[in-house]
Amino acid sequence: MVRMISGVFCGAVVAALALAGSWYCGVRFYPLPTRSDFSDPESLSNYAAAMPLQAVACLLAGWALSAMTGAWVAAKICRPRGGGAALTIGALLTATVIAYASVVPHAEWITLTGLLLPIPFATMAALLAMGGHPVD
Repeated sequence: MVRMISGVFCGAVVAALALAGSWYCGVRFYPLPTRSDFSDPESLSNYAAAMPLQAVACLLAGWALSAMTGAWVAAKICRPRGGGAALTIGALLTATVIAYASVVPHAEWITLTGLLLPIPFATMAALLAMGGHPVD
């Protein structure tokens, strides 16, 4: 039980760092405007609608990369039952995408893609971390 909790915690920290790094990369392509009030939903919507493809790619890659790295760490720590820890990271990232989509109104395809990325990438990471055997 302690391994499971520590694995999920460490995986969540690694996933959060990867997600923050991808958001930083996106801001490098599309800097935040200096005179915008992001407490206004219309201003936030205009910002999200004008994002260039490079910034959207950083956002989507960040969701996939954070699922992959966080789930891999969780599965490695929780061996031999790493599949559950990895899927927990995938579920947490799916919830993060939902929360992000409720705050920042993007196009539907961006939100849908974001919802579809974490679980498969977490599953791949679990298989890689456990040598291709999900249950030992």
